[in-house]
Amino acid sequence: MSVNPIGCSPMVAANRPRHKGCVQGLNKAAHLFNAHLKSLVDVIKPHLPDSNFVYVNSYKIIRDIIRNPISKGFKDASRPCCEVASINGVLCKRGGQACVDRSSHVFFDGLHPTEAVNIQIAAKAYESDLKSEVYPTNLSGDNGNTNFLDTKAKADYLPHGIDLPNGTSGRFTNGKNVVDFLSW
Repeated sequence: MSVNPIGCSPMVAANRPRHKGCVQGLNKAAHLFNAHLKSLVDVIKPHLPDSNFVYVNSYKIIRDIIRNPISKGFKDASRPCCEVASINGVLCKRGGQACVDRSSHVFFDGLHPTEAVNIQIAAKAYESDLKSEVYPTNLSGDNGNTNFLDTKAKADYLPHGIDLPNGTSGRFTNGKNVVDFLSW
């Protein structure tokens, strides 16, 4: 998971009231970090061939929402949903007010995205085919199935998959797992 566009956060905006828009210096630093993080997927894979690594570019997904919030289902892409403490401008003020329609805000507090944004990130992680959003592939390709891995740890027998319509799935569970519910 990448670092989010911190230069666009309400915390940064509150500390730079005369500056309009995102602080590009902070976003460039996050972008540089994210580029190196993404490259680690290819570097680490040969060392752990039985593992699957996926880079989810939450930076891009959130940045796209901020650039065009209405088309993504949001009304407010710049202000926090909750009343933030004046000490640091990040966390919600203890006992402070929160907006009624949290799903219309991009940011819950001065830094962190709302659940509505996290749902969009999770959906992209699971179903996007854009390498700029998920690399090298999305999470739908392997949601816990061990049938296609060269490993002695298998779950291709009952009671594994007992609650799935087609029986065993290669998953170490009785039925669906977290990734299955992301697309639900």
